[in-house]
Amino acid sequence: MDLKFNEKFYGVAYADFDRNSACQIIGHGDMSYHIELPLKGCGTKQDPQRVFTNNIVVRFHPNLEMEGDEIITIVCRYPPPIAEAPPPLIVPAG
Repeated sequence: MDLKFNEKFYGVAYADFDRNSACQIIGHGDMSYHIELPLKGCGTKQDPQRVFTNNIVVRFHPNLEMEGDEIITIVCRYPPPIAEAPPPLIVPAG
């Protein structure tokens, strides 16, 4: 997931309300960051089948909870698989 900011970001963003999450970024003044959210891990939940959700906490100060901090809910929906028709059966003439 890509996070884009209107100002230089010096805060922290992490998954699943867990400040110690393995899925986090620490801002160093850039205006965009990329955070990986696996389908299994970092608090990603599956419910119902093929629907995955997680929450990203964005804190604009690295150590303080402040007004303006955000919680972003990420929802990924995967369509049902499409099964291709099997190739026609070729019967040898004989």
